[in-house]
Amino acid sequence: MKRSSEHKETIKRQVKRFPGTLMTHVNNLLSAANDKLVEEGKRLLLLIDNMDRYKPQVIDELLIASQDIFRSLKCHLIVTPPLDLVLRPKTQVLQNVFKCETMPTVKLREKQQGYWEFSGEGRAKLLEALGRRIDIDKLIPDEVARNRLISASGGGIRELLDLAQDATLDAVGGVITMEDLNRTLQRRSSGLRNQIDANGWWDALAAIANTKRLSEDPKQLEVVFQRLAFQYNGDVWHDVHPLVSELLKEHAPPRQPARKKAAKKTTKKKGQS
Repeated sequence: MKRSSEHKETIKRQVKRFPGTLMTHVNNLLSAANDKLVEEGKRLLLLIDNMDRYKPQVIDELLIASQDIFRSLKCHLIVTPPLDLVLRPKTQVLQNVFKCETMPTVKLREKQQGYWEFSGEGRAKLLEALGRRIDIDKLIPDEVARNRLISASGGGIRELLDLAQDATLDAVGGVITMEDLNRTLQRRSSGLRNQIDANGWWDALAAIANTKRLSEDPKQLEVVFQRLAFQYNGDVWHDVHPLVSELLKEHAPPRQPARKKAAKKTTKKKGQS
């Protein structure tokens, strides 16, 4: 179907002709699966992920216009719409159609702390998640390198796994050293700088870093979509990616030295003291 556009169009036409029949067959399949799970004390949950990678208007047409189809599915259902669609509805408020929950990034620090500090249980939770995929003690024995990796992720699970994978490929020896990790982070920072330059996102990122909030600037939602900024839980605050915070310091224009005020010249008339 992916390779043959003609066959794909034929399938789409058939589906459009018999939508009720298709829904009946889908629900028969879901009911059969659910019946088997109920025997084991479980229920069927259908997760449709990666919807947040599509443009909001595409998902709006899918979720809003076809909401009855989703509601008629005989299973529990979780979908991941773009954040833009939640904050800026298109045809209808998404919260009026579905129960919406926002999954924030794992908080590693408090809002007022530095980007490389730790506070709370976020660090331990990320290490636990990473430890389910690799042998941390064997692969990253250096505690300093381990902390740097966790901090550089900003609390994002995808970021953490991507960085860990890249560092594994960059490692010269049998373990990931601080030197290996620095090479990975330097290459990642260069890629982020090019991406920000190409899209003109510097001002949007600087505003988020300064205010810890989102504004009406559409570019701020773009950088959240690109995982250059994150939303954290608690009092719900936003901040930029830790590597972006370092780039912002480099990008900031140098401060001009304050000009000295010229001394006022005074003249005295003759006979004046």
